[in-house]
Amino acid sequence: MAVDLKNLVLAARDTVQYPRAGARAVIDMGLPMVTGGLALALMAVGSAVLAALMYAAFPLPDDPTAPTLAVLQQVLSNPLQLALVQLIILGVGAWLVYRVGKGFGGAGRLSDAVALMAWLEFILLLLQMAQTLSMAFSPDLSQAIGLFGFVVFLWLLSNFTAELHGFASVFSTFLGIVGSVLVLSFTAAVLLALIIGGRMS
Repeated sequence: MAVDLKNLVLAARDTVQYPRAGARAVIDMGLPMVTGGLALALMAVGSAVLAALMYAAFPLPDDPTAPTLAVLQQVLSNPLQLALVQLIILGVGAWLVYRVGKGFGGAGRLSDAVALMAWLEFILLLLQMAQTLSMAFSPDLSQAIGLFGFVVFLWLLSNFTAELHGFASVFSTFLGIVGSVLVLSFTAAVLLALIIGGRMS
């Protein structure tokens, strides 16, 4: 199969329908760490560019009483900083998928976890594009796509992790991921605080 945008979109659709088969196809490619890392960086840049474009077209309201909103505005106004944060989050996410799975007896490899995280981010990037376009004519639809994207994220992450490590139960894997997501969210908050604090000092 030729690797072009049309086939990638079709493969993404099939992966959402049959996530373990999609994950197995990525794992069977045996991509080296460098290739997976480059793919991860490319997805981080793409996601950051889309987020910055959406912010430029639909800026967040100013609210001096909401410091978190001010931090978010500053990050969104700097695509390079946003891409760096996104790449760190994706990298930490891939490591958590690998490390936590190994802790529960999984047999996955870190290079495969990185490749799977890049493929997951590509699928989410397609949804992010749809969300950005829909914002122009239907904010409610845009919000619905965002919620759907979160569900897809959890669905794919659970199945990808189960396939990576050879776990039979996707539900048990999901429960393990909940804790990992909490750790990842905390890490992202700390990174944002350090980056913004450094810029303001």
